[in-house]
Amino acid sequence: MKLVIKRHFEPDHRLPSGSSWPYVAEIRLDLTDQERELVDQFKLGDHVLTRKQHSMTQLKDVIRGIQERTPSLDILIGNEDALRGACAGLPALLEFCRSFGSEITVPL
Repeated sequence: MKLVIKRHFEPDHRLPSGSSWPYVAEIRLDLTDQERELVDQFKLGDHVLTRKQHSMTQLKDVIRGIQERTPSLDILIGNEDALRGACAGLPALLEFCRSFGSEITVPL
């Protein structure tokens, strides 16, 4: 599993409203065949990685690849950090899924 991030700075990009949104990140999660099988088997595509005020990012979105454009470098950094942190937890999630069908003994 690897998270691929491409950043761009497009200072001349303007929205129809005229505001500038020059900071761009293209983000994609590359999975191994085994990881992709687990995502499919356990229907993890709808797993929410991050939530923002008016949107959320699901696992299926990042696997497919997303593009984020922001007006502020600080916002881009914060959003990327949140997504990186969420993706860092995915190996543990997949390991948990691998445990189904087995018995786990937890000493107390």
